[in-house]
Amino acid sequence: MRSFVSFVGGLALLASSAFAQEVTFDGKVEDGENVCYYCPGFDFVLDNTHVSLVSPTIALLPLVGQYVHGTGMWNGSATAPKITVTTIQVVAQSFSIGGNGSIGGEMQFTVNAAPGSLAIAVLGFKDGFVPFGSWGTLFLAPNQMFVLGQGTTDSGGEFSIDIDIPDQPALIGLHVFGQGAVVPQGGLLQLTNADLKVLD
Repeated sequence: MRSFVSFVGGLALLASSAFAQEVTFDGKVEDGENVCYYCPGFDFVLDNTHVSLVSPTIALLPLVGQYVHGTGMWNGSATAPKITVTTIQVVAQSFSIGGNGSIGGEMQFTVNAAPGSLAIAVLGFKDGFVPFGSWGTLFLAPNQMFVLGQGTTDSGGEFSIDIDIPDQPALIGLHVFGQGAVVPQGGLLQLTNADLKVLD
């Protein structure tokens, strides 16, 4: 599991000097002005990220609230990433953080994929943007993330990990980001949508 983080970290160094390029992404399309207080002027964003979505040819408004898989041209910025969408399709949610998100409680990290797929659940404390070509885009900061665990999705296509939240008041307000990676049987690695839980 540590090797996955090391691998991601190494590729992140290459991406840090990247220029505009085609990227693949998964996530939930949202109205930027309604859900992203630190995204002023963004019409559309990927939920739980600071990624702006634009397109001169695709109407994004009908996709608000939907999970999507898409491709587009990235502006090359890791701090203010913008994707000009070229293809997009509605897909099922592939990663979620459940539980009550309260100190002393529990969180559940769930990866959804075809039954029998290898699934990896990753936790992070800061969002980020690291494109990995056709594998997708990592929305966590590589230097502030770690692998919670890996396993095989069950017959219902689910792999989950539960973690206890320490009963520490200092943790209130902490942003806990998460994302998954999936390798279907006979397929290639794919990064999932990201999710976020703010502890209370």
